[in-house]
Amino acid sequence: MKGDPRGHFVYNVLAWLFAMLPLTLIWIPTPPAGRMPVIDAQTRGARIAIARLTFGPAAAEAAETIDSATARQWIDEMKSRHRGPFLRLRWFCQDGAILPPDQGCSAHGGGIQHGQWSEKTRQLRKAGYFIANVVADIDPEAFLSQADARRRLTHLLLEKYLIRVDDGWIFRQSRYYRGSLQAEDEALGGRKLLLAMAGRPEWRTDLFPLFREAARLIPHGAETKPVTEMRQKSLELAEKDPAFEPIRIKIHVLPEPSDADAVRTHASRKGKPRLAGEYRALAEAIDAVFAVSDLGGAAKKTLSELSDREVAAALSSWVSRLDEASGAAARAGAACRLMSAIRVALAQARGPADALALMDLSLDLESGIFSQGGAWLADTRLMDRRRRLDAVADGIAGAHGMGFIGGRAMGALSESLRRLTADPAAVVYRREAEYLSRLSAWSQGGLDFYFSIPMRTLSVIAPEARNFIHDRLHGSPLLTTAEMIDALAADARRISGVESRLFGESAGGGMRALNPGLARGILRAPPEGTDLSSLRPDGIYLLPATTRDLPPVSGILTEGRGNALSHVQLLARNLGIPNVAVDRRLWPRLRERAGESVVLAVSPGGVARLMADSPEWDAVFSEGAGRPAEGDGEGLVRPDMDKLDLSRTEPIALSGLRARDSGVIAGPKAANLGELQHHFPEAVAPGIAIPFGVYRRMLDLPMDPGRPEGPSIWQWMSARYAEMAQGRSGDEAFIDGFLSLLRDRIAGLRLPPEYRGPLTAAMARAFGPDGSYGVFVRSDTNVEDLPGFTGAGLNLTVPHVV
Repeated sequence: MKGDPRGHFVYNVLAWLFAMLPLTLIWIPTPPAGRMPVIDAQTRGARIAIARLTFGPAAAEAAETIDSATARQWIDEMKSRHRGPFLRLRWFCQDGAILPPDQGCSAHGGGIQHGQWSEKTRQLRKAGYFIANVVADIDPEAFLSQADARRRLTHLLLEKYLIRVDDGWIFRQSRYYRGSLQAEDEALGGRKLLLAMAGRPEWRTDLFPLFREAARLIPHGAETKPVTEMRQKSLELAEKDPAFEPIRIKIHVLPEPSDADAVRTHASRKGKPRLAGEYRALAEAIDAVFAVSDLGGAAKKTLSELSDREVAAALSSWVSRLDEASGAAARAGAACRLMSAIRVALAQARGPADALALMDLSLDLESGIFSQGGAWLADTRLMDRRRRLDAVADGIAGAHGMGFIGGRAMGALSESLRRLTADPAAVVYRREAEYLSRLSAWSQGGLDFYFSIPMRTLSVIAPEARNFIHDRLHGSPLLTTAEMIDALAADARRISGVESRLFGESAGGGMRALNPGLARGILRAPPEGTDLSSLRPDGIYLLPATTRDLPPVSGILTEGRGNALSHVQLLARNLGIPNVAVDRRLWPRLRERAGESVVLAVSPGGVARLMADSPEWDAVFSEGAGRPAEGDGEGLVRPDMDKLDLSRTEPIALSGLRARDSGVIAGPKAANLGELQHHFPEAVAPGIAIPFGVYRRMLDLPMDPGRPEGPSIWQWMSARYAEMAQGRSGDEAFIDGFLSLLRDRIAGLRLPPEYRGPLTAAMARAFGPDGSYGVFVRSDTNVEDLPGFTGAGLNLTVPHVV
């Protein structure tokens, strides 16, 4: 949806921005029997604490705007400056004193020495780019207590990633600026921060995925295998040595221990002498990644050192299974199950040190599984279907243990496996194999939840940040599990007689559906080395499987077997572009038709068709049947603001709503539920809707809660929209900063007292005494009713139970 930056604030905010915000789970008692009441919260961002009816504190940091070109220039300068993001060295003392290097903090309660931020670094941080983090200087409790702690943490983690993949990033030269960062202090500070996180139950449960990524990326005395470094070194070599590209693709698509020998052979036969050290470093990194670890011994050692003997006992059977496993598949499966069990055990672990030790063990297990991925996959190819399904179940447990999916998703996938095992009919096999394929998309979505916005923000100044999720998934054991599921799906399609076709002829297994969709465009085969930013939106392109970036195009034909976790597939999924992996042997037939208008059809069931365009498709692609026609304002939506009623600020029982109230005082789900309850009172649970007027009144609160005399949220937003209308509508840094600050403010709002009392009373009238019922908070948005809307997943209903 594209909104008018000069107006329609209510719809822009209520129907779009709020929908992008995460729902906070608040648990209340479940009734022993009977219907479950419903509260229609209207907005995904509203944090409604049913028991206390309060909201968390808001972020108070003021925004500072820097245009993206200037920000990128400053970052490039930091990369080349001897002092990087720092101005000079200083001692930072416990009592707050900041002293020159020759004075020290002995008279000030102790302290640490490191670089002091330059003025440009400070300005970038004020603009929302939380860079140049000094972990040693973080006060863990104060840091975690900030309203925007999650945002700052994700920026810190992405910076650690950028340091790994971009040769030190802004610290590239300052690594040699002695004293700017002390490795020992950073590791000690990292451990303190992680222990503080481990000491808070929410980080070991609801925020487990983010806690695990923090333990993986923040130095704290535990070493991890250099998977990211291996992938990055191969990319850098391919850029310097084009003949190395096939090996790079192999390392990125399906890495194996033998890749180290391939690198050494290339270096000795075809390599460039000036790159000899880099070939050697990559080969050694591959050796380190695939070094076989004694996972069972490491696990037993960790359990023996836990102070919480109950947790140790709960995990002992899984550790024994791992210790006794023989064969790559058995070891990998046992390690996956142990990772999942560790995630469950963390919720019960009493001490922070135990929790961190278990997290480090989980990360060691992940590295060990990844190093055995090729052997694990080879073992499964020799198994019958039943045992392959067991291996997939292990991999799903591993994805849960790594934090990529939650318990509910793991349960749904496990149930799919049960159905497949119970009924081996071809139609069931194909249906459930395709359902299992959702694991990759769900895993990407799990990381998107935490990292998509900070990735987009930091990519303004560091484009490499956009690759974080792809590299994370592709450098994990999920790569092997996705391959196993892909093999099952291909087998199911073969048994079911599903056939993909290329210009009317059978593709003979040479086409593999990756992302569903329907597209019409010009078939294009750009030569190698083409700048992908020049790709046209009307093109259906033949592209390599490891494309690092992609503008919106009509369709994609990916070279090779393809993979559900390939970067081009993640991009295609994000952009809603149909994508088909095409075997290299079919490329000559495709190139012969380059320049022709074609239609690419990819079904969710895995059927792919590429055919010549014809007038018969005109009706399918006409206005109203898909994308908007030319000249309609690019899909600009102008809502009817006159019908909006913002005067209602009392909670409304469903019995007081009808369908005609949709888009007037409440959203369509609440209004239509009210209509249904009117006609079928016994079939619809009681519920309460929070009307639009409440949200509009909330926007009259001050943007900065520390400055009540300052501009309201509404006024602040109006000023930002005015700036966009005056020429900043294309400034990504400005827009991302605007959205981030607004998101943080909304997420931290406190429900004013004048709303708490009426809501409490309305709940008592509708549901009964407090503690006698359970509640679902239904978050919703109106945008799914707009023409051409494809943002499935903005709605969410979450059960709330104490």
